[in-house]
Amino acid sequence: MKLKKIAWLILLAFLLINIGGMSIVVMRQAVGKPNSVAKAFMAGATYFNVLYVIPISKFIGFQNFIVSPFRWIRDSLYDIGSAILPHNDAERNIWWYRAIFGEFGYVVVPAFQKYANGDIALSGSERDAFLETVSAWTDKIYTNIEALAIFPLQDKSMQDMRFYTFVVMSHGYVSQRALVFSRRKGKGKLEMYFRDDIEMKRIRNILNWLDTARSIKELSSEKERMLTNKYNKLWYAEHLLINRASVSLILNDTYNDKFDCNKDTVILYRNSYDWLDNAMKNSERMSERDRESLREAIEYPSDSDIVFGIRNRSICAEK
Repeated sequence: MKLKKIAWLILLAFLLINIGGMSIVVMRQAVGKPNSVAKAFMAGATYFNVLYVIPISKFIGFQNFIVSPFRWIRDSLYDIGSAILPHNDAERNIWWYRAIFGEFGYVVVPAFQKYANGDIALSGSERDAFLETVSAWTDKIYTNIEALAIFPLQDKSMQDMRFYTFVVMSHGYVSQRALVFSRRKGKGKLEMYFRDDIEMKRIRNILNWLDTARSIKELSSEKERMLTNKYNKLWYAEHLLINRASVSLILNDTYNDKFDCNKDTVILYRNSYDWLDNAMKNSERMSERDRESLREAIEYPSDSDIVFGIRNRSICAEK
């Protein structure tokens, strides 16, 4: 009886603490704003993601069953809020980034990188399930990127998050999808990914959507804040996204014997590389760790003579 009473007291304390915490979050992010009921549920989802799903997943692994009830609460709150919004409102995709995407960035990607580097040994069905889960994450990200790019946004007060959210999620997709695909379907060979026309169509779509996002006048002031905020380490994310996306399309052309110096992807790649290289060498906003990370990123892939030639201007020099 004493243990049962203690269990009930713990449950009660858990409920009271979270009701209080969620109330504060909801008051700040939902009350008095458009679509306030939907916002209230999705703000609650964000609360559970930040306070429980991410920390617990970091500690015991995102596939551990202990995480499941907290993830279920998060996803349920998000789904309820999402269902209240109009079916074509991009606000749900901004909230997906706020409430759910963090698990991918802070937990799933580090776990996948450990697996790819050989620090985690997986085999058979365990490996297949792991890769299937990571692949499903990238598919969800792509779906949200698409909706964010093409759907209207009713609550204009959230417009200042739209460009930032699009760039961050798109970069997350582009930077991870190739390796995920190659490990799951290409027998570990990146060439299989770059030869896949369906995958490359997704990359082209992302670049086209980025052009659309840039053309929206309402985004100009937010974009400027993103680029000038010295505390935002993602101020160069837009150029990094273009760099990785354009090099993917160049490699697709290379493997399919369609490479042409006159294609827009060559210009996009070279311009983004030059911009990032200059920022890395001259910007006072980067730490040495940031510089090393960026150098590794912009020299991807390290084994393509054509991409290396474009960078150092030994080919396509007139462009």
